[in-house]
Amino acid sequence: MNQSKKSLPKGRADGNRRPERVAGFRRAFWMLLAASAGIAGYLVFGPQSHEMPLEAGSGAPITHPIPEEAPAPEPPPIESFQSDSEVPDTPPAWSIPGEEPAGPSALPGVEGPSYVGPRAPAFTGSPAPTDSGLENSELFGHPILGLHPELLRRLRQVELTAPAGAAAGAAPTLGVEMIVAFRKGSQAHSQGRAVDINYYANPYIMHEQGEAAQDERLAVVYHRIARMLLGRDSVIPTGITEGAPEPSRTLRLYHALRDESRAMIAYFRLMQDREALARFLAAHNPPQTSSVEAVQRQMAQDYVTLSGRSGPAVPGLDYPSPEPAAGDPPFAGDPVYRGPEMGFLNLSEELVRALTDAGLRWGGTDMGANSGDLMHFYLPVSETRAAMGR
Repeated sequence: MNQSKKSLPKGRADGNRRPERVAGFRRAFWMLLAASAGIAGYLVFGPQSHEMPLEAGSGAPITHPIPEEAPAPEPPPIESFQSDSEVPDTPPAWSIPGEEPAGPSALPGVEGPSYVGPRAPAFTGSPAPTDSGLENSELFGHPILGLHPELLRRLRQVELTAPAGAAAGAAPTLGVEMIVAFRKGSQAHSQGRAVDINYYANPYIMHEQGEAAQDERLAVVYHRIARMLLGRDSVIPTGITEGAPEPSRTLRLYHALRDESRAMIAYFRLMQDREALARFLAAHNPPQTSSVEAVQRQMAQDYVTLSGRSGPAVPGLDYPSPEPAAGDPPFAGDPVYRGPEMGFLNLSEELVRALTDAGLRWGGTDMGANSGDLMHFYLPVSETRAAMGR
């Protein structure tokens, strides 16, 4: 017999016992049984809470209690979102500290700009060989070198259908501040089938070839930021790599990435303001969880993981040394124009929509397992071959 499950007494009355004693025994038995069930339930299930664990060695996890009257379900993966009306409930919207809200975001969460760095100086890239068959032109108000004729035709079509620029007679820009086509070292670029738009503000955030070890660390950081500010997992580690390229899917994931960029700005502004961070944690976490100092140290570690360098000076906060990793962290480069505290996406929704509707694919979401190259738009080889056959 299982010794942990003993048989219950039958509680039958003995003819030699008085009825009052039997009734008392019965009441005592049922009271003991109810108390035992409550204790067993606590031991098995424990107190109800959602946890956002910090990395090992960083202190206790930040917990988010579930209200007893309305348990909060785990949000479904981003791939299951079919429309804004089907997005599950998440924490209320939070404005980026120091910024006025710029309207509601596609997914409830942080509002405001999705990139707050300065405008970088433009460059045009390298000229293509004269015998390459590639063309030079001007698009969105910028010179561009080395385009395949079919890609040039489609980009011109996008430009013609876009709203005019702010100045009378100005070319429509759709937010394009820099556009580069031909460059050596890339098959698509060297064939004139790809362009990079707004290089500094739209980095390759994850999934570069040969950087699997670095991606494991990045995934933890992206999830932590999304869970803290948006109440959901990040789409960067897996969501952007799943599914076939299709304009509506691309736009849906664009909305999710834009929210995560806003959340990253807010996250690292909280890191720089201990009082604001304390207020945020007090509003969203029960007492006796990780201290403000522990959370701030974790944020500093996350900054170094993303950029490979120390971040903005914060009184009383030291950044750890970066860990060796194959490849460059996504926010490596000129800290004036690229850094986690600036966000990672300044492509307008109108631009992404127009380019994908014209048949281009976005490196941010449409390169399968290597998705994450936010600046990159390209024309598949099949499209250029089909154009040559027309």
